[in-house]
Amino acid sequence: AKLAKQELLNETVENVQKHRLEENRQSTQRMMEQKQIKKAHVEASNKSLSPLQEKLEAKKKERQRLEQTAEGNAANNRRKAQVMPATHESITPISTLLRVTNR
Repeated sequence: AKLAKQELLNETVENVQKHRLEENRQSTQRMMEQKQIKKAHVEASNKSLSPLQEKLEAKKKERQRLEQTAEGNAANNRRKAQVMPATHESITPISTLLRVTNR
């Protein structure tokens, strides 16, 4: 009777261990599936961000180019203002011209 009881106990322990192993295996499998799903979501969101990211970069480059152009234009205008006298100073007034021609 003791032997039969011991065998039954051993069998029960084995069954419990098998059951736990199976639960662990399933849990691990579920975890791996969750990781894969999460990875797929991250990749998908990265792909959808990519075109927007490219547009943003293009706009930044364009803005930078325009700012450089504006700075260059301003520098040219300052240089021209220094080289050429103001227009009204370089043109002889019409009244003076008329006086000269009437004499």
